[in-house]
Amino acid sequence: MKLSELYVESDKLDAAAAKCDTASGEAGAVKISDGMKCFSTAMPGSTSAKEAAGAGKFVDDRAKQLADGLDEYGSAIRSAKQGYNTTDHSVSLDFKAVDKTLSEIA
Repeated sequence: MKLSELYVESDKLDAAAAKCDTASGEAGAVKISDGMKCFSTAMPGSTSAKEAAGAGKFVDDRAKQLADGLDEYGSAIRSAKQGYNTTDHSVSLDFKAVDKTLSEIA
């Protein structure tokens, strides 16, 4: 393989970024704490209701962190694609020159 044959498949970067968007939306929609409110009415006087509410909030917070992380990852993928597209032509020309030089040596 020659260096000039190396390339980035932009459509795969687009697909990965789109999957991040979808996963972020799904993670951001997680609201476990809403379902935990029923514990206080189902188990009046129980300490479990408070613990269930705390667990629900914990899961919601982690889901939000995951959604934010996926958003950032999708943005990083898009930024990398833009960087590759910006430099792709000049880098390709540089590698073709390297290939030519290496083939003359060999």
